[in-house]
Amino acid sequence: MKFTNCLNRSIWITMLLCFCSISVFSQKNVVKNLVDFDRKLLRFGFTVGTNVSDMSIKFSDNFLSNPLISRLEIGQTVGFQLGPIVNYRLGEHFDLRALINISFTERNYLYTYFNEQEPFGNTEHTMRIESIYGEFPLLIKYRAKRIYNYRPYLISGFNQKFDFAAKRKINEEDKPKIMLKPYDYYLEAGAGVDVYFEYFKFSVELKYAHGLRNLTVYDQTPYTDIINKMNASMVMISFHFE
Repeated sequence: MKFTNCLNRSIWITMLLCFCSISVFSQKNVVKNLVDFDRKLLRFGFTVGTNVSDMSIKFSDNFLSNPLISRLEIGQTVGFQLGPIVNYRLGEHFDLRALINISFTERNYLYTYFNEQEPFGNTEHTMRIESIYGEFPLLIKYRAKRIYNYRPYLISGFNQKFDFAAKRKINEEDKPKIMLKPYDYYLEAGAGVDVYFEYFKFSVELKYAHGLRNLTVYDQTPYTDIINKMNASMVMISFHFE
């Protein structure tokens, strides 16, 4: 539910930004900027943005028979990413885009487990897991026909991520805590709009990414014994400057 609300807010924010950009440049008497910009074979730029990450969990058969844990939920927080862009022109409507991003995310694992000493028999424990990703997305961008100084587009592709914080040592006071595998690969898809200013092109983009790898590191504890499969997902709002 929390992830759905974050997704809905992200969609509305992106639509609002796109609408504002289009409204500014949809006047018929506006001068077209950077007319030959998209004809360049190779372009460079940079991106900044925010993200909301989540985990989809498939529980194992041990979950119902587990004598300790009664519930597991994931809490989301807002992170951010930034990095350079390399854009290669494939044709009139298609580009190949490569990015090298650094992404910062955080997830909160809320465990509820039985405790006979508590009045209601339950105790909650939150595990906060921070991730610092090195990302290497390779994407295909389809650009629609340009109208004055804006041009909507669709984008999709493949992203490899490596979490530099996944294997750091856990202190005794941090336990109990689960570990995540450092390497993952994602399928990504989204949409955005290019806005052409006098000296540069600005783009706002909404994108969804779904991880394909089970990230659970099984350590023979009740905290991972109840998990059969755990996949990451992420919603990103990016602002590109080229």
